Amino acid sequence: MLMDRPAAKLALRRAIDLDPAYLPGIRALVDLHRDEERWEEVLALEIQEAEHTDNRAGRADVYQHAAETALEKLEKVPEATRLY
Repeated sequence: MLMDRPAAKLALRRAIDLDPAYLPGIRALVDLHRDEERWEEVLALEIQEAEHTDNRAGRADVYQHAAETALEKLEKVPEATRLY
């Protein structure tokens, strides 16, 4: 199945702009950016997802993923440390 990635990203961004806590949209946009190795965007969205995750364990898991992105993909040690 072919997908219009730019249109999908735009639609997801609009949805997230309307509702910054829309976790399915955030996760879908993270996946698209991860596929394109757009790590700055992935990190920002992972942080946004963590901030809007109500479940403590789930929030901790998302922050850990964000820390790993910061450290392994962007080599941002201070940011990774803050997120851990």
